[in-house]
Formats: sequence, structure tokens, C-alpha cells
Amino acid sequence: MLNVARHKAIQKNLDVKFIKGDMRDLRVGAFDAVITIFNAISHLTKADFIKSIRSIHKNLNAGGLYIFDIFNLFYLLKDDNITRLTID
Repeated sequence: MLNVARHKAIQKNLDVKFIKGDMRDLRVGAFDAVITIFNAISHLTKADFIKSIRSIHKNLNAGGLYIFDIFNLFYLLKDDNITRLTID
């Protein structure tokens, strides 16, 4: 996916720094916000989730914000809820 992102950045003439790492122990700086999307954290074990939250916290400025999403597959499949899903 990083290769795809790099290619798109080049196509759009964007100067973007991409970093490959593991959210469980990545140290890349201090940010006002960290975002993980598309269910990135829902695949972790409980122990790895805790490691990730701690690691993310260490990469946030004081008062920083962490935003993530988690989709519940069982809910989405029940009663065809997936067809009523909205993303704002």
C-alpha cells in the first residue's frame, strides 16, 4: 500500500514523507493528532492493542487527539445493516 501511496503522491506532485513501521512500537515524533482508519486496529490482539495505544500516546503532543474507527462485522451483516451504513 505504501508503494501505491507513493505512486499517487508522485502523480499529484505532492511532497509527502511515508514511513513504514509498526504501530505497536513506532516512534516518529510528536503530533497534534494521530488517525488510524479502515479498521486498522481491530485486527490486533488485546495485548497488541494496548501496546499500540501506548505507542500512539507517546507520539502525541500534550492534549493531542487520537481518532480511530472500528467496524463490527457481525453488526454489519445482521439484518443487512451494511446497506444502511453511512460514512460522514
